[in-house]
Amino acid sequence: MAGKRIAVKWSAVFSTRVISGLVALSDALIVITAGMAMYLLYIGWAPESLKLYGLATVVNLLLTLGAFYILGLYNFDTIVAPYQQITKIISICAGVFLALVLVAFALKVSASFSRVWSFSSFVFEASLICVVRAYSYHLIKKFAFAGLLIRRMVIVGAGDQGERLAEELNKQLEKHPWIRIVGIFDDRADRSPANISGIPLIGNLEELTHEVRKGRIDDIVVALPWAAEDR
Repeated sequence: MAGKRIAVKWSAVFSTRVISGLVALSDALIVITAGMAMYLLYIGWAPESLKLYGLATVVNLLLTLGAFYILGLYNFDTIVAPYQQITKIISICAGVFLALVLVAFALKVSASFSRVWSFSSFVFEASLICVVRAYSYHLIKKFAFAGLLIRRMVIVGAGDQGERLAEELNKQLEKHPWIRIVGIFDDRADRSPANISGIPLIGNLEELTHEVRKGRIDDIVVALPWAAEDR
């Protein structure tokens, strides 16, 4: 087994990292759309005020996306749990809204902004982000079932622990269809069967390093006994 690499289908149309980027792009478009739509609706096209409201929208965009990123709202595990994140999304948008209001008062420019625009932009933005994230979750599941989106996972350890883990993960595929257990690696690959619970034994840890460096693996789960400290 050692030195012989099994051919494995690693690729997919989308990876979970691409999804995180697309969600961030969607949030950015929503923030910009909310600010500009409310501007045109309540203020109307006026070149002298466009720069001011445009600047406020850009600052809102940077603060909102920065807070989302810092608080983990672009982690894939968070993206696929949208209903648990509604409170956090609304809280962040509200916090940014209040921060901008305080800055406007501190700079003595609050009178230059429409209160209706400020509040309606916040409500529209927060609501639309929640709705789009919920829709994105169902779209992600659809892509995953179609095989267009995968989170590539490998197991380290071809012993009893690895076999039990593989069986348990296989049971979770209906709930998490984006997970693909693409293979098992073991530093004793030449002593193990070529297939464990329907998952191919790909190679040893040197070959695992090779695949990681190629960016083909998203998650590594170690399934070795506690007694195997050296391994």
